[in-house]
Amino acid sequence: MDFEALEYVEHNRNTYIVNVYPCMPKSYDNQIEQMLLQYGFIIYKKELKLNFNGLFNLKQIQYRGEKWIEDTKI
Repeated sequence: MDFEALEYVEHNRNTYIVNVYPCMPKSYDNQIEQMLLQYGFIIYKKELKLNFNGLFNLKQIQYRGEKWIEDTKI
């Protein structure tokens, strides 16, 4: 499913990826989902548990090309 979701995003320019971080209480998940559904639809949903290293790597990928992220490389 991960591969299919990425393929969908690559072939549909009006598609976005949304990340909800753990600083948001789980009780907000339904409200966030309803807000997203007001503007479109959700094609794929996945919950991940990342350690600090995983979160750091995710941020590196998400913000690739941004000047400020280049300064945080280890």
